[in-house]
Amino acid sequence: MAFAATPRYVPPPVDTRGRYAFTVRDFHQLVQSGHFTRQDRIELINGELTIMPPIGPEHSFHTRRITNVLPVELPSDVMLQMNEPITIPEHSEPQPDAAVVKAKADGYRKAHPGPKDVLLIIEVADSSVEFDVQIKSKLYAKAGIPEYWVMNIKEASLHVFTGPSAKGYKNIEVLDAADTVRSRSVKGLKIAVKKLLG
Repeated sequence: MAFAATPRYVPPPVDTRGRYAFTVRDFHQLVQSGHFTRQDRIELINGELTIMPPIGPEHSFHTRRITNVLPVELPSDVMLQMNEPITIPEHSEPQPDAAVVKAKADGYRKAHPGPKDVLLIIEVADSSVEFDVQIKSKLYAKAGIPEYWVMNIKEASLHVFTGPSAKGYKNIEVLDAADTVRSRSVKGLKIAVKKLLG
């Protein structure tokens, strides 16, 4: 009687190669030397150069809603910036769809806002939901950014993250179009979710 040989388990090879983590300074030097342009849509996230997905019509529609609706609700001592960098030393410089930052006399002419300047970040998520909810939420929480909203277009919901810590945000609330979101970090900001989601 013949017996089939039992396949011997061979563990996968261990990748022992090191990885280079780009700093914000490295990233800026690459841009200044002409390796990338603003049209390349590249973010520096945790030391890695990340290609942002193309902007589709649906995404543009929702970012325009933020531009048109949010400023009406904002106090005079803050600024709304759209698709502009936030510097998180030493290895990240994301470009969120929207950010509410503290007003500054020079308008951040000499340096991008840092974590201490940022009160609220908003991301419009269609194809990037998982990345925005998992990776970026941890990045922003660890940096101490007090509040983070993710507009989930496909599910017509708004994910509200508050209570930043080194391990992530402590509080996550999911709202739908029938709800009203009240910011905990931007004084007086209260808005019907349907005005953002459309």
